[in-house]
Amino acid sequence: GNLSDIGLETFPLLSGASVVELMAKGRPVITMRNPNHDKELKYRIKDLVCRNKNDVIETINLLINDKKFYQECSKKSKELVIANQRPNDLIGSIEKALSKNRFYKRELCEKN
Repeated sequence: GNLSDIGLETFPLLSGASVVELMAKGRPVITMRNPNHDKELKYRIKDLVCRNKNDVIETINLLINDKKFYQECSKKSKELVIANQRPNDLIGSIEKALSKNRFYKRELCEKN
Protein backbone atom coordinates (compact mmCIF):
# COMPACT_ATOMS: atom_id res chain seq x y z
CA GLY A 1 0.00 0.00 0.00
CA ASN A 2 2.95 2.38 0.33
CA LEU A 3 3.96 2.56 -3.33
CA SER A 4 0.68 2.68 -5.26
CA ASP A 5 -1.28 5.80 -6.02
CA ILE A 6 -4.24 3.81 -7.37
CA GLY A 7 -5.50 0.45 -6.13
CA LEU A 8 -6.98 -2.25 -8.34
CA GLU A 9 -9.16 -4.67 -6.44
CA THR A 10 -8.97 -8.36 -7.16
CA PHE A 11 -11.73 -9.90 -9.27
CA PRO A 12 -14.03 -11.78 -8.90
CA LEU A 13 -13.46 -11.79 -5.11
CA LEU A 14 -13.20 -8.54 -3.18
CA SER A 15 -9.92 -7.96 -1.35
CA GLY A 16 -10.71 -6.91 2.21
CA ALA A 17 -8.00 -5.52 4.49
CA SER A 18 -5.57 -4.48 1.73
CA VAL A 19 -8.27 -2.32 0.13
CA VAL A 20 -9.20 -0.76 3.46
CA GLU A 21 -5.52 0.05 4.08
CA LEU A 22 -5.19 1.75 0.69
CA MET A 23 -8.43 3.68 1.13
CA ALA A 24 -7.44 4.79 4.65
CA LYS A 25 -4.28 6.24 3.11
CA GLY A 26 -6.41 8.14 0.60
CA ARG A 27 -5.66 5.94 -2.38
CA PRO A 28 -8.58 5.48 -4.77
CA VAL A 29 -9.37 1.79 -5.33
CA ILE A 30 -10.97 0.65 -8.58
CA THR A 31 -13.38 -2.27 -8.22
CA MET A 32 -14.99 -4.34 -10.96
CA ARG A 33 -18.66 -4.99 -10.23
CA ASN A 34 -19.57 -8.55 -9.36
CA PRO A 35 -23.32 -9.14 -8.77
CA ASN A 36 -22.42 -11.69 -6.06
CA HIS A 37 -20.84 -8.93 -3.98
CA ASP A 38 -23.29 -6.05 -4.40
CA LYS A 39 -23.78 -5.70 -0.62
CA GLU A 40 -20.05 -5.11 -0.10
CA LEU A 41 -20.00 -2.36 -2.74
CA LYS A 42 -21.43 0.05 -0.17
CA TYR A 43 -17.85 0.13 1.15
CA ARG A 44 -16.47 1.26 -2.23
CA ILE A 45 -16.50 4.60 -4.07
CA LYS A 46 -19.38 4.45 -6.59
CA ASP A 47 -17.43 6.40 -9.23
CA LEU A 48 -14.71 3.72 -9.08
CA VAL A 49 -16.94 0.66 -9.50
CA CYS A 50 -16.53 -0.54 -13.09
CA ARG A 51 -18.67 -2.84 -15.24
CA ASN A 52 -15.89 -4.25 -17.44
CA LYS A 53 -12.20 -4.04 -18.37
CA ASN A 54 -12.75 -1.03 -20.64
CA ASP A 55 -14.33 0.88 -17.73
CA VAL A 56 -11.30 0.00 -15.60
CA ILE A 57 -8.92 1.42 -18.22
CA GLU A 58 -11.03 4.59 -18.61
CA THR A 59 -11.19 5.07 -14.84
CA ILE A 60 -7.42 4.62 -14.45
CA ASN A 61 -6.84 7.23 -17.16
CA LEU A 62 -9.33 9.59 -15.52
CA LEU A 63 -7.61 9.27 -12.14
CA ILE A 64 -4.20 9.86 -13.72
CA ASN A 65 -5.21 12.81 -15.89
CA ASP A 66 -7.84 14.59 -13.78
CA LYS A 67 -6.21 15.75 -10.52
CA LYS A 68 -9.49 17.13 -9.15
CA PHE A 69 -11.25 13.78 -9.69
CA TYR A 70 -8.31 11.97 -8.05
CA GLN A 71 -8.42 14.31 -5.04
CA GLU A 72 -12.21 13.88 -4.69
CA CYS A 73 -11.89 10.09 -4.80
CA SER A 74 -8.98 10.23 -2.35
CA LYS A 75 -11.06 12.27 0.10
CA LYS A 76 -14.09 9.99 -0.32
CA SER A 77 -11.90 6.93 0.27
CA LYS A 78 -10.65 8.24 3.62
CA GLU A 79 -14.14 9.37 4.65
CA LEU A 80 -15.64 5.99 3.78
CA VAL A 81 -13.09 4.14 5.91
CA ILE A 82 -13.60 6.50 8.85
CA ALA A 83 -17.40 6.24 8.59
CA ASN A 84 -17.24 2.44 8.59
CA GLN A 85 -14.68 1.81 11.29
CA ARG A 86 -16.39 -1.15 12.85
CA PRO A 87 -13.76 -3.85 13.36
CA ASN A 88 -16.30 -6.64 13.68
CA ASP A 89 -17.90 -5.70 10.35
CA LEU A 90 -14.51 -5.63 8.68
CA ILE A 91 -13.52 -8.98 10.17
CA GLY A 92 -16.87 -10.45 9.12
CA SER A 93 -16.44 -9.18 5.55
CA ILE A 94 -12.94 -10.63 5.33
CA GLU A 95 -14.04 -13.99 6.74
CA LYS A 96 -16.99 -14.08 4.33
CA ALA A 97 -14.75 -13.36 1.34
CA LEU A 98 -12.22 -15.95 2.47
CA SER A 99 -14.92 -18.57 3.02
CA LYS A 100 -15.78 -18.33 -0.69
CA ASN A 101 -12.18 -18.98 -1.70
CA ARG A 102 -11.69 -22.70 -2.37
CA PHE A 103 -7.93 -22.52 -1.72
CA TYR A 104 -8.47 -20.97 1.71
CA LYS A 105 -11.09 -23.63 2.54
CA ARG A 106 -8.71 -26.41 1.51
CA GLU A 107 -5.90 -24.96 3.66
CA LEU A 108 -8.21 -24.83 6.69
CA CYS A 109 -9.29 -28.43 6.16
CA GLU A 110 -5.68 -29.59 5.86
CA LYS A 111 -4.76 -27.89 9.15
CA ASN A 112 -7.62 -29.54 11.02
